[in-house]
Amino acid sequence: SDYLKSLCPAQSSVDGSAPDSPSNVLSVSQLKGLEFVDQIKALLLNAKVIKFSQICMLLDANSKHAAMLRSLPSFACLVQGCWVVKSELLYPDGSISPTSGVDAEVLRNGRDYVLWKFTQARFVVRKEISSVVKLPFDDLKDILEQVGSVCSHRL
Repeated sequence: SDYLKSLCPAQSSVDGSAPDSPSNVLSVSQLKGLEFVDQIKALLLNAKVIKFSQICMLLDANSKHAAMLRSLPSFACLVQGCWVVKSELLYPDGSISPTSGVDAEVLRNGRDYVLWKFTQARFVVRKEISSVVKLPFDDLKDILEQVGSVCSHRL
């Protein structure tokens, strides 16, 4: 009995709450506490890009495919077989880039252009995108990292 207590000490009753998570992390328990449509939106905002099968697994929504498919287009668009959160949800009116101070509308337009380019081809070239969207380097880098991965050479 004493040996067991030394291995698994009783939780102190000083603070019974769970440890704080970083503000940008969404826990499964937080997710489950939301309405189903809000779960989808929160998941998309946190994941940025996610496969339908991953959404089903994370939301335990195997019986709710129809409801999910009705809700997804409100919050995301389909790019290369993945659901990608809409730019207007990431960059709401009145917000600015935390790194450069660029207005939300400029960020949305730049991100939407990147997403459109990904609907046209599996790969995009940052220099080509940059010459069109005219976003600061760090903002464009953030957008590209959200929706793709770096490939230092072309195939």
